[in-house]
Amino acid sequence: MTKSLDNQTAVFFGTFVNAAYRMYEADPSNLTPPPAGITEGWSLVAWIQMSDFALGDSTQKFYGFIAQNNVQTRSFVVAIRGTEGTTEWWDDAHIASVPFTQVPNAGRVAQGFDRIYGTLGVRMRKPASAEGVGVEAQPLPLKGTFAEQVAQAVTAGSGAQKLDLNALDFTMPVVAVTGHSLGAALCTLYVMENAAKKVINNPTVCTFASPRVGNSAFVQAFNALQLASWRIVNAADLVPNLPPDIFGYAHVDTQCLFDSTGKVRSTISCAHSLDTYLCLLDPSRKPTTDCTPSSADVAMSEHLGIASAESVVQPSTASSSERHRGVSLKAPASVTININIFSEPPSDQ
Repeated sequence: MTKSLDNQTAVFFGTFVNAAYRMYEADPSNLTPPPAGITEGWSLVAWIQMSDFALGDSTQKFYGFIAQNNVQTRSFVVAIRGTEGTTEWWDDAHIASVPFTQVPNAGRVAQGFDRIYGTLGVRMRKPASAEGVGVEAQPLPLKGTFAEQVAQAVTAGSGAQKLDLNALDFTMPVVAVTGHSLGAALCTLYVMENAAKKVINNPTVCTFASPRVGNSAFVQAFNALQLASWRIVNAADLVPNLPPDIFGYAHVDTQCLFDSTGKVRSTISCAHSLDTYLCLLDPSRKPTTDCTPSSADVAMSEHLGIASAESVVQPSTASSSERHRGVSLKAPASVTININIFSEPPSDQ
């Protein structure tokens, strides 16, 4: 299904990911934080937890949530944030390609993403205890793969009695998917697993700053799903250029290209920030204080003639100049990127 990018709808999805960031930042040690910043008219029904293995730490952390529409109760959003910091997660996102564990016949993916995806888990939110106002019962852990756990959560939340896409039952839950950075890569893997198992209907996938997830065979399999897939990219952002395409990795459809040059401060973190992406989609939004552009940044934009409108292109037609136009990577001294390469070569199988 081809569907052109709708900026305001994309911003709408981005606000869910922003809420996941805010909930995490309020207390990074809390695996089931209280809802904060979730779009009005939507309620949190489950938490998403995982380990990103950053710096060798395999501790589970809160990474996102599943939200349900209060009126259209069969409508859900899965939102997954990225890591805190610009590129720390790359330490363990090894770029050796391996078959995707959950769908091994769908091409190959980056070993790190496959490993991290395997740690994803869902915990259902239970209603407040009748014995104590404002006190919630212990969250319920679910079983199975991540796609199966998401299906259990939304099925329970919607009151659906069965899961069978082949039955064309339009009372089934519908789950839109959105994520930023590492979360975007994991959303892509989730959609692939969910489609292969025909568990839940994912009508829209909206990702921000997604890295390349898999090889050409994986990309072909994903694109064949014919979803409304918006892969929103800032030309000045480093992360969408990882893992390098020279190792056989490619991007899934459909690229929606913007350029933040001159609109935010020219640093790696500002170019990658979700807030920056939302400002590009909606010019009425302002960048965060630490990303407000300097006069030099504005002058650079004027010199390069950066346009305000986005272009939507397929990965195969995006030229190198389109991908890198206006990129200014002024990295803080503390930012490092470690790419781990193993002996197993990429393959299209």
